[in-house]
Amino acid sequence: MTLSKPTPTASAGTQPYRVGAYLRAASSAETPEVQRERITRHAQGADPGGRPWQVVAEYTETADGSARRRLLEDARAGKLDRIAVSSLDRLIDGPGDLVRLWTELSQHGVHLVAIEEGLETDTPAGAIALRVAHSLAGPGSAAAGGKEVPSGSLGTLPIGVSSLEDYVEEEGSEPEVSEEDRAGLEVLLNAREAAISSANLDVILSQEDFPVVVLTDTTEGEFMVDIWDEQRYRQVLANGAPPIPNARYTQENRHLVFLTPTLALCTQDDCFTFPDGKAEWRSANLFVKRNGEWKTKAILEGGIGESLEKAGMIPTRRLV
Repeated sequence: MTLSKPTPTASAGTQPYRVGAYLRAASSAETPEVQRERITRHAQGADPGGRPWQVVAEYTETADGSARRRLLEDARAGKLDRIAVSSLDRLIDGPGDLVRLWTELSQHGVHLVAIEEGLETDTPAGAIALRVAHSLAGPGSAAAGGKEVPSGSLGTLPIGVSSLEDYVEEEGSEPEVSEEDRAGLEVLLNAREAAISSANLDVILSQEDFPVVVLTDTTEGEFMVDIWDEQRYRQVLANGAPPIPNARYTQENRHLVFLTPTLALCTQDDCFTFPDGKAEWRSANLFVKRNGEWKTKAILEGGIGESLEKAGMIPTRRLV
């Protein structure tokens, strides 16, 4: 079955994007039919008043992986402008696979659209997300396919947290986000602050979207990354973050940036106040909205690489 949609009103000579819809069953609730409907709805509302969509081919995956191969063959042959998936994990397997796929697609002028994540790789926010994925995979690493990310807007984007905030604000590319979603994330931020202050491990763990990515660097600026499942996270918190008597934890100067309607970055100043002084540092967290609920997906704290290594909380994974 080939999906199609009526071409909406557009400027004269505007050709619709040729879209390939990739479908892969995930569960009894996430069947190819459900994914097809989601992609169809998105196609019908895509680019109002601008360049329309036309889903010209459908690729329903089988056990031998032949659908993905056919999809990539058509992309290489110049038959597609976009690849649409209901959710990113239908098509890719981790940051390394995303970087490999994007590296190839970009060489053929094909962009990727992941509807659930609100990711479109030809937008500034999408390019930022790809830059983060490339950093997690490691430039030139085996996970990244041993290739550099293509030049252009993706290759020149800043990766520093403050620069990322400036880029989003200066370009005016922050997406439209409902007040309900903004309020929901604020509720999580406040609850997270209270849970850390009381060292309530169960509450902290309930606020995470496992596996959680942990990023830091050493005092010499060497980048380090680890991925924690729930068991490891609990172990880290139990060993490294016991309740501190007469101490109060607060967050100040929060700055929230929505990269997509379901992906947001928050930077803040953290402070533990003790009877005889206080400790302050700067950190950031990446939040995702999954199944209608905001949770923490990545934790970024600078300059604590050596202390985490010494405590056995993070293995040595230093990336250039």
